[in-house]
Amino acid sequence: MLKVAYCTPWNIARDGIADYSEYLVAELRKNDLEVKILPLGYYISGKAFYEQLAKEANLCDICHIQFNYLYFNGEMPYRNMFIYFLRLVKVPVVITCHEVRLVDKAVIQAGKRDFRTGIYNNTLGFWRALSYFMHRKIFAMAHKIIVHTQSQLELARSLVEDKSKIIFLTHGIPVIPAADLSYDAGQAKKELGLENKRVLTIFGFVNTRKNYFLALDALKLLSQDVVLLIAGGPMTDNATDTLFFMQLQMGVVEAGLGERVKITGYIKGEGSARIMAATDIALALFSSDTGSGALSLYLAYHKPVIASNIRSHIEINNSIQCLDILNKNDPDELKSRTNFMLGNADKRKLLIKGASEYAREYSYSRIASRTARIYRELLH
Repeated sequence: MLKVAYCTPWNIARDGIADYSEYLVAELRKNDLEVKILPLGYYISGKAFYEQLAKEANLCDICHIQFNYLYFNGEMPYRNMFIYFLRLVKVPVVITCHEVRLVDKAVIQAGKRDFRTGIYNNTLGFWRALSYFMHRKIFAMAHKIIVHTQSQLELARSLVEDKSKIIFLTHGIPVIPAADLSYDAGQAKKELGLENKRVLTIFGFVNTRKNYFLALDALKLLSQDVVLLIAGGPMTDNATDTLFFMQLQMGVVEAGLGERVKITGYIKGEGSARIMAATDIALALFSSDTGSGALSLYLAYHKPVIASNIRSHIEINNSIQCLDILNKNDPDELKSRTNFMLGNADKRKLLIKGASEYAREYSYSRIASRTARIYRELLH
C-alpha cells in the first residue's frame, strides 16, 4: 500500500486549509492509501521542527504538502522556511498551493506614515526579485503542484520551465448528511433570532476579500425585512483579519445597520447546517481568485448564490451554471440582483439544481481519486 506523508495544519479551529485537509484525507484513505498526518503549525522558525518533519516524511513513499506561507514562518523570503524543508525531503513532493502571493505591490499607507513601510516601498524592487526567486526555487523543487483556479494555474506556470508539473484541480465539495440538508429553515431562523426575515449570508472566515462593505451598502437599499448574516470570524492568529473584523463591527454600527446585521463569530462544523438552512441567498462577493471553502459549502448545501464577477466564478459557471454572476460590483447592482432573486422562485430553483449538480461532479471523493492517480503516476 502506498504511504503518503500528508503535511498540513490539523485539528486547528478557524483554519480553512485544515478543514479542506480533513475532508480530503477521509476520501484519500478510501483509495488504498496509507495517509500519515504530519501536522504543521503557525510561524515556526526553528530548524529542528522542519528537520523532524522531513525525517518522518522520508519514511513514506511520497510527501504531499498543503502550502500556505504562515505554515512555513511567513511570506517574506528572508524568513520563510519552506525551501529549507524541501531540501531535506528525499521522496517525491506534491504541493497544493491554495494561493500564490508574489511580493509585487507597494503597501498603501493610510493616515500616519510608518517608517518601516516607507523603507519597504522604496526597496520594493529588491523584495520583488527575492520573492520571484523564492517561488521559482520552490516550484522547481516540487514534482507536482496543484492549484485551484485557472488564474493561479497561469501564474504558477509562469514560474516554472516544465509547465506539465502544474495541475489544475478544483476545490472539493463536501458531502452533506441528509439530515443537515433537510434542516428546517423556519426553525433555523427562529434559533438565530431571524424569524420572518429574508436572510442574505456571507459565510466563513472574515477577511477583506469578501467585500462585506459592498453587502452593507446594498443592504441599506433593500427592504427592512432583508437582513445580512455574517457567519464567521477571523482566522486563528491572523492579526490583519482580526483588525478587519473589528473594523467591520464598527462599520455595521456606523451604517445604522445594527438591527439588520447579525455577526455570529466563528461557526463550528455542526453549526453550519443551521446557518445554511436559514439562508435564502448566499453571497460570494470575493475580490480575488482563490479556492473558497465558503463557496464550496454554499454549493454543498445547494444554496442559490450571488457571486462577484471574478474570473474563478465565471469559470465555475462555465462548467455548470450554479451562480448568479454580478455584472459589476456596486451596491445598486447587488440590490437589483437580490430583489430579483428573492422574488423569483424559478431562478432560485435553477441555481439550486446547478449547485446540486456541481456538488456531485466536484465532490471530495472525485478530487481524492484524481489526487491518488497523481501520486501513482509520480511513482511509475
